[in-house]
Amino acid sequence: MPPTRLRIGLDARAADPTPSGLSTYARHLVSALIDLDTPHSFVVYRRPDAGPPFADGRVEERLLNLDASTPTLARQLDTSDLDLFHALHHFLPFSLSAPRIVVTLHDLIWVEQPHLIRTGGLAPITRAVSHWYARGAIGYALRRADHVIAISRYTRGRAIARYGVPEARVSVVHHGVDHGRFASPDHGSAGAGGAEGAGRAGTAGRTAGAEGAGGAGGAGGAEGRYFLCVGNTKPYKNVPVAIDAFAICARQFPDVRLVIAGRGDSLAALNAQVMRLGLQDRVEFTGSVSDRELIALMRGAQALVFPSLVEGFGLPVLEAMAAGCAVIGSEGTAVAEVAGSAALLCDPRQPSAFATAMARVLTTTGERERLVRAGLDRAQAFQWQRCAEQTVAVYESLLHRPR
Repeated sequence: MPPTRLRIGLDARAADPTPSGLSTYARHLVSALIDLDTPHSFVVYRRPDAGPPFADGRVEERLLNLDASTPTLARQLDTSDLDLFHALHHFLPFSLSAPRIVVTLHDLIWVEQPHLIRTGGLAPITRAVSHWYARGAIGYALRRADHVIAISRYTRGRAIARYGVPEARVSVVHHGVDHGRFASPDHGSAGAGGAEGAGRAGTAGRTAGAEGAGGAGGAGGAEGRYFLCVGNTKPYKNVPVAIDAFAICARQFPDVRLVIAGRGDSLAALNAQVMRLGLQDRVEFTGSVSDRELIALMRGAQALVFPSLVEGFGLPVLEAMAAGCAVIGSEGTAVAEVAGSAALLCDPRQPSAFATAMARVLTTTGERERLVRAGLDRAQAFQWQRCAEQTVAVYESLLHRPR
């Protein structure tokens, strides 16, 4: 009979010090798992450069100078004392030996939309290589796993459609959000948190976003209203549509600005777009901002504008709602799944639709406040404790299956 007490290895090698959805998921899930009242014990595999210890050092860690997305050999991982191995990113070491294997699938962007990942002169080559590798490596991981955790119904559906994974072998477990960090003073305890892709600055020279973009709600106490874009500037984030939408909106509302907080290899092209539209005095690129500055930007914004073309989950949308920020997001993919009816959802290929939604927030009495309240209520449905409980349920369901 399989043991009722599992020793579980958590492969968190995809986590790094730069804020990202993968790092947020790994760190919060590990912490929530060890906080649960279960008989199971955990071992975390991480890279030496991944930042501080996981879960305040309350869990055993094994350091490996190996990236999760590279074709590492299984012999470099000591799994001899494990009952179950859980890859928190959707890659598995080839020829991994473990009695039971669980894989978390975040998205299939590299497989299905590689043209939306990178820009630049070498992008066609790097995209082709990455697409070829991801297609095979993710397929291997999904076939090899005893069970797959998808972070959204959208991602689950793509795994079933693309790779033919049996439906019974894929469970949906949504992310949570750190409500203690993101809650506004009016709705709970405030603190420093981080949104996917926005990055940390750590220097006074990057505070222009929080101090110069004020607005209703008071980000830094400056005058003026603004909309906010958050995240990396990779093509799939579709920031050009947000800029085009703002250009339409700006004609009607001369006091409103657009603040774009994030990093990425598309910044030069976005700056050129802003110059071409004559909006250089009304669009601000903050670059990376600190956690505290980012939350201040969310709380002060008229709304988060999130026109992403594809998302496995859409963590910035959830974090914005938890921070008391109205959301204008993309219909389809996982964004609508996360936001539900608590956001204004638009066709991500139609700037005019986003412009209409932005104008609605600015002019319709009570609309912004309605979206803020709906978002706060919606965010309460996403808890890291629940994520951990559902993850443990997947582990324990494998106890009754043969090794």
